[in-house]
Amino acid sequence: MPLDRLLQFVKASPQEEALIRAAYDKALAVSRIDLKDLKTDVIASRIVHIVQKGESNLWQVVDFALRDLRKLH
Repeated sequence: MPLDRLLQFVKASPQEEALIRAAYDKALAVSRIDLKDLKTDVIASRIVHIVQKGESNLWQVVDFALRDLRKLH
């Protein structure tokens, strides 16, 4: 899973890590992106970045990450 690999290199509190994991799961479910899709790396990276910037609302994190992904297309 891209998220597990990424979190090995990220300093996050237990609360932040829980938020990151929940947001990642929700983002994949909402967008219907398969775990085998390379977009999962982009989503994981964006979610970590957004949470590290201070966003703590689950749905805001998901929305921002998916909005960023849409901009790439």
